[in-house]
Amino acid sequence: MSITQWIGSTLSTDRDKPVAWQNSVAAALGAILGVMFGLLVERITGGQTVALSGLCGLFLGLLTAMGPFVMALRLVVSSGVLMILVAALGSAAMGRPWLATLGMVFLVFVATVWTAIPVIGPLLGTFPTIVYLLLLAKGTTLTQSADEVGAMLGAAAGLLGALVTLVILSGWDARKQTRRLAAGAWGVDVTWAEMSSIILMLRLDAAPKALMSLTQLAVLAMISRDWLSSEKETPAYREAEGAQQSVAGTLLPRGAPVPRAITPPISDALSVLADHSAASATPRDRFCWGRWHYALHYAQEILAGRTRPLLVPFPSGSLRKTVVMSVLRPRSASFRYGVQRALALGVATYVMVSTTIPQSFWFLLALFSIMQTNARATWARAVQYAFGTWLGAVGAVALSYVLPAPVIAFLAAGLLIAGFAWQLRNFTVMAAALGAAVVLLTGLPDGAFLQWATVRAVDITAAAITAVLVSSFILRVRPQSDLHVSAAKAALLDVVAHLKGRVADPTAPTSAVLQREGAFLLQRKNLQDDIAMLRDASVAEQQLHDLQEANARVISLASVIYSGELDDRRGTPVMDKGLDDLEARIRAIGQGTVTDPGPEPGPTGSSR
Repeated sequence: MSITQWIGSTLSTDRDKPVAWQNSVAAALGAILGVMFGLLVERITGGQTVALSGLCGLFLGLLTAMGPFVMALRLVVSSGVLMILVAALGSAAMGRPWLATLGMVFLVFVATVWTAIPVIGPLLGTFPTIVYLLLLAKGTTLTQSADEVGAMLGAAAGLLGALVTLVILSGWDARKQTRRLAAGAWGVDVTWAEMSSIILMLRLDAAPKALMSLTQLAVLAMISRDWLSSEKETPAYREAEGAQQSVAGTLLPRGAPVPRAITPPISDALSVLADHSAASATPRDRFCWGRWHYALHYAQEILAGRTRPLLVPFPSGSLRKTVVMSVLRPRSASFRYGVQRALALGVATYVMVSTTIPQSFWFLLALFSIMQTNARATWARAVQYAFGTWLGAVGAVALSYVLPAPVIAFLAAGLLIAGFAWQLRNFTVMAAALGAAVVLLTGLPDGAFLQWATVRAVDITAAAITAVLVSSFILRVRPQSDLHVSAAKAALLDVVAHLKGRVADPTAPTSAVLQREGAFLLQRKNLQDDIAMLRDASVAEQQLHDLQEANARVISLASVIYSGELDDRRGTPVMDKGLDDLEARIRAIGQGTVTDPGPEPGPTGSSR
């Protein structure tokens, strides 16, 4: 890839990503409510921390749009509590260079290590770290020199504003997205990767037992469909798929998950499946038709409230702990990334607090945003951030000559909202919008728009150069795709071995599976980082795809094996065969093209 092509791809728009206006709405509403609660705190305490309340409300409000209700609630509360503690630390560290530096090093390293936690990790420590940085740089403006308790109350007001935002945006239907996830699991076209993602999201969302149990039954139905893919054109197969669609549609309407009557009814499909199971000539077909019947029948009973949900105990907390412990090793890309950011931002923080360099916090904010997990990704983010900011700064100066002051204020607010919405689709556009907004807001009081545009251009350039140098020369992360593929395969093979042990002994614990799953997630993260660094990543991308596909099947099979589905032992030979073929599929990754063995061997086959 030439340098021109690389720059073009770096600055291009990813049309697969949405323009997330809900993020902007959530951030704006969180900021407004944070200010309102901050004013109330001021009236009660006599402090002046409303600016801090609005800032915390803005960041925490943004988190309310990051997932289903309970998952978002966990994110907001976790980050909010950390933000309250950080507010006290920031107030205490103002004017104390060494304390400020140590606080920054600790926060940045912890926040970076947390990025290894699936889905929610990158969101946990980012905004509290930014609040800490702004308190060190602009503590007088944000808190009017309030003490530690006053700063904590101001941050708490922002947290309260975000919680109210979450309730408002849920539309008084807190489990709407959760039900949609469970309904999606029953779709007849759901892929293994999508099913694995649904299971993970439902666990993070602490989904009700009924929805978790229904999702596990959907996994069982999916495995049965795959094994019976040669029967796709038969009336029984089509009846069963229609019944699945009925279950999915029944989960969508607002209200409690149970009791609900499946509409349209699936009694005819259940009769057909029972007949096919009884008439099947082979044990495999008999087991598959019977399990599909069981999944649909049990789903009907759960939805009707006639039986209690059966929940597989997979504690997500243990998995998160395992992942974090796996990251705390020098060979981990996330560990090296944490050291790089902690060192760069620690030194910059000491310089900012111990000197009088004007507006130096902009350099730290840019440095924090630009540094990525490896040098190549940092280069890309540096180009996006710098080019976007330069473009926004020039545009802001041009607009300042033709627009009156009141219009400039409203335009800056609109650019902030638009910037958050474009973060995923095109980071350059986001940087341009935020860069223009910052220049307009900082230049509005005295009309020095050109001066502030120059300052922003200089600090973003300095931050980009610093970030690239640190990523390139301090504990540089280098691609080791062969090593990471081998370690990921070993983790998956170990999980398969434990699953075989569980089939043989239904009393075997789940802890070993969770530990090895954590090891796999770490190696997947390392391989993803490798891909970002490779000039030709086609082979590694295919290997990552094959590994993720195999992992999705492993997790799906685990959901069935640990659910008690094999307690009657009739399906044990079939599951053993499926695990054997899955093991062969995993061993083939990296040895050549992994082919789909078809439906006959077991759950490794897929008709999609």
